[in-house]
Amino acid sequence: METLLIACNASFENTWYLDSGASKHTAGNKKLLSNLVEASHGTVTLKDGYTYALEGVGEIVFKTKSGKVETMSEVYYVPNLTSNLLSVGHLMRKGFNMFFDNFTCILKKKDQHIANIGMNGNNIFPIKPDNFEAFCHLTVKDDVSKFVASPVRAS
Repeated sequence: METLLIACNASFENTWYLDSGASKHTAGNKKLLSNLVEASHGTVTLKDGYTYALEGVGEIVFKTKSGKVETMSEVYYVPNLTSNLLSVGHLMRKGFNMFFDNFTCILKKKDQHIANIGMNGNNIFPIKPDNFEAFCHLTVKDDVSKFVASPVRAS
């Protein structure tokens, strides 16, 4: 029997930033990634001028405002990276659309509304768990009888 276990993390570490200059989705905390395959995937140079090792690749799984579960694939693990970045270009290649209006980015995939992302005082677009109904990792386990699950809603 397969059981779906949902675990949510609503900490600051789980804030993501839309980045039009990023060529890859990157995360500094591997706990944020599902199906992580740790291996060298080269390097990436960030805006700070430093070059960082890509030490794994995984995915993030989330539930949209309309309740559909989506997977963001090809998210690279960069140890100790202090900001999690979602590449605008990579999102577009994966079929996502972004519309900017009135200091808000509306993120869609096909006709599905994914999130409204408000611009902050630094002119950037942070994506926090409360932008979505929930921002969760989904993991399939064979035996999770020792766990008790209850509905979780991001605040």
